Amino acid sequence: MEIQEHTFLEARDAWYRYPNGRTALQGISLELHRGELVVLLGANGSGKTTLLLLLQGLLAPNRGQVCLEGRPLRKLPEKVRFRRIGLVFQDPRDQLFAPTVYEDVAMGPANLGLSPDAVRERVRRALEAVEIWSLRQAAPHQLSFGEQKRAALAGILALGPEIILLDEPTAGLDPAAASKIMHLLHGLNQKEGLTILMATHDVDLTPLWADRVIVLEEGKILAGGSPAAVFRDPALVRSAHLRLPRIAHLFEILAREDRVALPHLPLTIGEARRMLTGYRRAGGKFLRRGYTTGACAAAAARAAALFILGEKPESITVTLPGGRVARIPVGGVERTPEGVTAWVVKDAGDDPDVTHGARIEATVRLQPGKITVRGGPGVGTVTKPGLAVPPGGFAINPVPLQMIRENVAAVLPPGQGAEVVIGVPDGERLARRTLNPQLGIVGGISILGTTGIVEPMSEEAFKLALVPQIQIARGAGMETLLLTPGRRGKTLAQEHGIPPEAVVLVSNFLGFMLEECARHGLRQVVLWGYAGKLAKVAAGVFHTHNRIADGRGEVVASLAAARGGGAELVRSLLDAATVEGMAGLLAEAGLERVWDDLAERASRRAMAYTRNALRVGTVLFTWRGEVLGWDENAAALLAGAGWRLPGVFHK
Repeated sequence: MEIQEHTFLEARDAWYRYPNGRTALQGISLELHRGELVVLLGANGSGKTTLLLLLQGLLAPNRGQVCLEGRPLRKLPEKVRFRRIGLVFQDPRDQLFAPTVYEDVAMGPANLGLSPDAVRERVRRALEAVEIWSLRQAAPHQLSFGEQKRAALAGILALGPEIILLDEPTAGLDPAAASKIMHLLHGLNQKEGLTILMATHDVDLTPLWADRVIVLEEGKILAGGSPAAVFRDPALVRSAHLRLPRIAHLFEILAREDRVALPHLPLTIGEARRMLTGYRRAGGKFLRRGYTTGACAAAAARAAALFILGEKPESITVTLPGGRVARIPVGGVERTPEGVTAWVVKDAGDDPDVTHGARIEATVRLQPGKITVRGGPGVGTVTKPGLAVPPGGFAINPVPLQMIRENVAAVLPPGQGAEVVIGVPDGERLARRTLNPQLGIVGGISILGTTGIVEPMSEEAFKLALVPQIQIARGAGMETLLLTPGRRGKTLAQEHGIPPEAVVLVSNFLGFMLEECARHGLRQVVLWGYAGKLAKVAAGVFHTHNRIADGRGEVVASLAAARGGGAELVRSLLDAATVEGMAGLLAEAGLERVWDDLAERASRRAMAYTRNALRVGTVLFTWRGEVLGWDENAAALLAGAGWRLPGVFHK
């Protein structure tokens, strides 16, 4: 229901004291706007019922006043007050007097002086609205409590009110009946435009239905605002002798006891589900998922197409690969000489994505025939074979390309074609911080995303981003690859004259990249890098992050012992903090060949890991780039590829 901002019903510094001297309300000031569904929330005895009686005019404030559209309520004729403002009591038996439901509901319209035909029409509409027309001839005392509640509500609806005040409308009802009443009230608010103020202490239903919440405690307004604003202050809620909604309390406990932290407490099961599906857990925290450049490009293209058709959406529902949907905010839309340009500011969630915050644009121009998509400024161009896009093509991968086409087609008339140009104004600068330069993609970023969703801090996404290097190497005709954990190894390879296409960064995911090499049909690789990383491979560790596993000292110490190193040397190696420290100890003991043993063992472990699908050699370096050791496989593989290194591999 659209809410009109001017005040409809209000209390101005209203006080009320009962004849026995008990002060029930103290300085109450509130406004109710036309079209709102407001919940008056408070514990038993907080003054909720008294306030409703004041707002309906059955009680007069001792001080202050209540006004309807600016006019003091008590100065209005009683018939006008009761017709425009209806009050439904907590116990329906306080309102039902007539022998039948029909007669009870007819009583109010008849007292308004309506004709018999008008009364019958009012009764019919009211009973149908609350879904008990079939019970019209029943005696009220024969109805269930939930049916009695609906009959009492029908009696008020028959008067044709603009505002309905309800005192605990779900009290005493089972969950199914309570839900039915709330759906009924929500429908009256949304479809009939009724303004509703309901008093309750049910904190679980409040976030589901309320536009606004007013918290009452000991006759005073303690707080007011949206359900989110009120319930996300647990101390305030508890000070009113209330509790959090059950789902919010659960996540409060999870945050406190299990270190499971969401950005805010969900208030409903639906909100919790949306949050949990929009987040992934990592390290005790829930990290927010984001959207790929492909999903953002599709959203921008769809928004531009809709603008051409006369709409200007603030957000776009995009169909993602696999049938999932995402709601993505639109940054803006404007007409340009080329057509209509819309843009989305990429939200990568909690993922440290280079393109997070980038403006992803789509310019759409209608044309006959089919929908075509091409890259504009800031979208890269592929220059090397081996990727999903052939050389010369724009770096828009096939899945997002299809997603863009489908989302534009979904809003255009059948058979209507369009040209879609995707642009990223800052794309060329951003691309320098990605793997695009190594992949031969020039001039901008790639439009990616096989699912449309960015998994925050996702190892899977990072690993998949490494794979195209293998494809580029295969496309360049490379038969032997150098796998290196970091960019230092890549630089050393280039200094030794090894083609850059042959060098593949693997980060900490050596095992995964070995498997990918085999899957792409390669048969020969050389592990090339810092001895501290590759020593872990010799120990059978193929995820080399230091939080996963270490054991460098143990491997080197055991190999030194195998070559005759004494107990003192072994203890010193185990205590050494760096590879360079170990190298010094081995050199003093004349056991430099331990590094060759380490290389040979790493190669054997890697070949076993791939079930001998690959022939593997290993070259070990110090942090400064000095060669520490290598094995015969490495010498043979490098020589076979024509990459002989001066002064190395001659034992």
